[in-house]
Amino acid sequence: MKKNRSVSGVRPSFRQILLLIILFVILVAWISVDQLIFSTVFHRFLALVVLSIALLTGYFFLVKPLKPMKWAVFLSLWIGSAAVTVSLVRHVLLQFDFSIKSVLIWLVVFGSPLGAGLVYQWARKKPVH
Repeated sequence: MKKNRSVSGVRPSFRQILLLIILFVILVAWISVDQLIFSTVFHRFLALVVLSIALLTGYFFLVKPLKPMKWAVFLSLWIGSAAVTVSLVRHVLLQFDFSIKSVLIWLVVFGSPLGAGLVYQWARKKPVH
């Protein structure tokens, strides 16, 4: 029997990783231009929440994981870690302008996969474990 060496028990394929990279680039691009569309921080934050959950729910429907919540935890850890890394490099090391906004973005990025997993399970009518 082959040992599963992944941390969360999820082994993504190349296609799934490529889709994740595309989603991450879209979210980073959105965070860079959202102030041009929305003037208030609340609207920008709400738009980020809606966009990230919508994109990740679409991702779930493309990937069709057998255990959606296990996959959601995996996504939360990896996407969240990438977002924290990009944010720290950009706002702490390069621009020296770290703020509470970065922490709110981290919360959205860590929570969105879990929300998307719940939406996917609800839409597929599978029990939540």
